[in-house]
Amino acid sequence: MLPVSLRFPSATVLALLASLGLSSAGDIVKLKTGEKLDGVILSESPTEVVIEIALGKGGIKDQKKVPRKDIAEVIKATPDQI
Repeated sequence: MLPVSLRFPSATVLALLASLGLSSAGDIVKLKTGEKLDGVILSESPTEVVIEIALGKGGIKDQKKVPRKDIAEVIKATPDQI
């Protein structure tokens, strides 16, 4: 049994675990506008990057084509992070 100070509602624990998994699971494309796209890079070319991102919690995914001229940085997940 955990001490009273270490008990959390199960919804809080689930939300925390879900947010940790989502933030470290994929590649990140940082745009010059400051927006971050977190997902899986499907393809790259000299002119664009195609990234698959999750839309909400329903498992629906979308692909975004991002022109290289709009990208500030691309961070790829290592095998240890996946």
